[in-house]
Amino acid sequence: MNTKFRKFTKILAFLIVIAMVVTSLTFLITPVAFGAEKENTATTNTATKEERLEILSKYIDYIIDNYKDKISSNTLLDGAFKGVTEAMNDRFAEYYTTSEAAQEFKDAIENTTIGIGIVFDTEGDTCNVLSVFSDSPAEKAGLLAGDIITKIDGKSTAGLTTTELQALMKNGDIGTKVVLSIDRNGRAMNFTVIRGIIGEQAVKGGLCNADPSVGYIRITSIDSDSSEEFANEVSYLTKNGAKGFIIDLRDNGGGFTNRAVEIADRILKDGVITKYVTQGRIYYIAEATASQYMTEPVVVLVNENTASAAELLAGALHDNGCALVGCTTYGKGESQNVIGFADGTAAKISVQYFTTPNGDDIQEKGITPDYVIYNRLSEPVPEVVAAYEGFAPMSENEKPVVGSKGLNVYGAQQRLALLGYYKGKVDGTMTRETADAVKFFQKEAGLYSYGALDFTTMKMLDELTYDFVHKTSTEDLQFAKALELVQTKKASRK
Repeated sequence: MNTKFRKFTKILAFLIVIAMVVTSLTFLITPVAFGAEKENTATTNTATKEERLEILSKYIDYIIDNYKDKISSNTLLDGAFKGVTEAMNDRFAEYYTTSEAAQEFKDAIENTTIGIGIVFDTEGDTCNVLSVFSDSPAEKAGLLAGDIITKIDGKSTAGLTTTELQALMKNGDIGTKVVLSIDRNGRAMNFTVIRGIIGEQAVKGGLCNADPSVGYIRITSIDSDSSEEFANEVSYLTKNGAKGFIIDLRDNGGGFTNRAVEIADRILKDGVITKYVTQGRIYYIAEATASQYMTEPVVVLVNENTASAAELLAGALHDNGCALVGCTTYGKGESQNVIGFADGTAAKISVQYFTTPNGDDIQEKGITPDYVIYNRLSEPVPEVVAAYEGFAPMSENEKPVVGSKGLNVYGAQQRLALLGYYKGKVDGTMTRETADAVKFFQKEAGLYSYGALDFTTMKMLDELTYDFVHKTSTEDLQFAKALELVQTKKASRK
């Protein structure tokens, strides 16, 4: 739920900055046209790839010979590779100038490296903590999923790449300290984390205290041996009396998609697991092999930090009959490959999308659970309570639709933003973006989903917002619902 508060606090204030860009040009034009001996090449950009690469090579040579300062060919070539990578407009793509940097990324997924024990993501200039490994240096220091890292050892995280952020947090010997400045629900906090070996077992399980006939398996990440760990946990819990299972994928930032497929294959008897899509076509469909599968009822827990390969697994189980409980997942339905080059450099690029078995797109949308339940915080956040008390009342006798204006729309936008459904302007105008947020809220709340602010929708929106702000609880409401569903499914099989 921290991410919901975070999204809200960002829209509480707007800062309008008017900036003038001052540049200096020397009006001296030197007639240099690399490759211009070919008709129209320089002006119409119709040269072949090979011809343009030859032009680029000559351009680099020209810069080395004529640039006002000394510059190496490696620096320019690194820039060219970075430019190609950035041209894809893929926020998960990255060019690594050294093989060590690429290996650090692989080690992070493998879960065996020196570090602090978090999964993070970047969105714009924001560094978001998606999950914190149990018993890790980060957990011991007090970090939580949903925190925003604003500074690392005093250095702002704004504008840094994932590689640069990762290096600042993990580069250092075991026992060295790194200070993280955190934004938690609008409150600035500092945490000193002591680096250590991160080699957490990604899959852990046990029998539920409330009902020992139900096995609980938490998967914190999907690394190279997660499928074997999962199989071991299922075998152990089944031998010890488990007749149903809760699989917890909350705060799981993902990992290897092929391992997620393997875990799904260990659960499902038959059916499609996922469909891989590249350049607009399905090129491979992964299906359950029935080599081993579970006969016990399974319920899956997800939240807004369930991402990537974990979403693949959640989608596979959901479309094959397993209930999902929690809140809409992160929405990363694509996977990356790391390509190593002969010169020691490397790049990470997105090579495919994956969909649910039914063909539903995950990218930027996530997966909406069958039972949408938000856990409450253990204590109120004063800033959020104060903001809520200043919300506009939705008391006008009208049902706003696209194009409408008024307090009903303004108040709805405020509440939708607080709950994380709306990211647009809070200005009292019912835009298409506002209507889409209303429609999504209606869908999750079990109402008729059509995007108009009828009286029932406004009443429920106000009630849920009030509960969200004021009614705190340490009870895991999502887990309680999952347990209830498993127990019901078990009972129906007797």
